[in-house]
Amino acid sequence: MATANRIGPLVREGVGLFLATFAFFYSHVSLLLLSLIPSSFRAVQMWNDLATPFWMEVVVELTRVVLFFFILARLEKTDIRQLFHKPFWAGFNIRFTAHMQRNWPHIFIAQIVAFIVLMYGLMNVLIDALVNEHTVRAAMSVLKIEDYDNELADNAVTFFLKNMSVIPMSMVYIARMCGFGAKAGRL
Repeated sequence: MATANRIGPLVREGVGLFLATFAFFYSHVSLLLLSLIPSSFRAVQMWNDLATPFWMEVVVELTRVVLFFFILARLEKTDIRQLFHKPFWAGFNIRFTAHMQRNWPHIFIAQIVAFIVLMYGLMNVLIDALVNEHTVRAAMSVLKIEDYDNELADNAVTFFLKNMSVIPMSMVYIARMCGFGAKAGRL
C-alpha cells in the first residue's frame, strides 16, 4: 500500500506532463503551422521512398531547429531573440537547477517512463491504428491522387502524422522536463 501511495503521484506527474504538452502544442497555431513544413517535406520524401534531393532533408532538419527555438520561446513566454542572449541562459540555469533538485530522481524518472509509454507507445499505436488502407485511400482521394503505391502512400501519411505530433510534442515534453516554462513554480 505504501508503494502504491508513492507511485500514484508519480504517474500523475508523468501523465499530467503529457496532457499539458498536448494542450500546449496544439493550442499554438504558429507551432502547428511551422510543423507543417517538415511534415510535408517528410511526406514527400517517404512518397518517393527517400529518393529525394538532399536539400529536402536540410529543410526538414533546419525547420525542426527553428521549431524548437519557437517552442522554447513560447514556453518561456519571451521573444525568440532573448534565447540568444547570455542573461536568458543564466536565469534559466538557476531555474533548471532548482527544477532538477525538486524533481530528481523520482519525478524525472516517472516523466521519462510516461514519455516512453505515452509519447512513443500510445502516439505511435494511435497513428498506426489511424493509418490503414481506408484512411490512406480517403487521403489520396482528397488529394485527387488516383494511381499510387499503397506502401509508399501509407508511409507518407504515417510520417506526416508523426511529424505533426510525436516529434514536435517530444520537443515540448523534453523541454518541460528540463524546466522550460516553469518560471512560476512547478509544471
